[in-house]
Amino acid sequence: MRPAWVYLKNVSLIFRRARLKLTAWHCAVLAFVSVVPTALFGYMDWREKFNGEWMSAIIIKMILAGVLFVCLFAGLMLGRAGEAEKQGTATAPWREPRAIAALVLYAACTGIVVALGYFGGSLVYWTFRPLPPSPLSTAT
Repeated sequence: MRPAWVYLKNVSLIFRRARLKLTAWHCAVLAFVSVVPTALFGYMDWREKFNGEWMSAIIIKMILAGVLFVCLFAGLMLGRAGEAEKQGTATAPWREPRAIAALVLYAACTGIVVALGYFGGSLVYWTFRPLPPSPLSTAT
């Protein structure tokens, strides 16, 4: 959702297509809504597979998930239509400081998602391995 959001927002600003801007807004809302359940499922997966052991990659992923939530919320607030856009009098919307800040924030969100994927991949495929189940948890 996040790359589509950035792509559609850029295209809508360059070619002045209002429908693409609305589609980008829907992608942004969907990305914002999906952050909390995704982080919650990731937390539950970490508790099960890694027995809740604090590793550097887990700490980084939790911090990045919080930063992503804040950045997506700020992007939603910046991405709302300004008064000139609502009235249709915006001559060059890509030159407005609000639009430039929103695009920079969208790019930052995409970078955060890439970093989350990198650290998630390092947990699953490379560096970190889950601990074997403890004898106390298997006792009945």
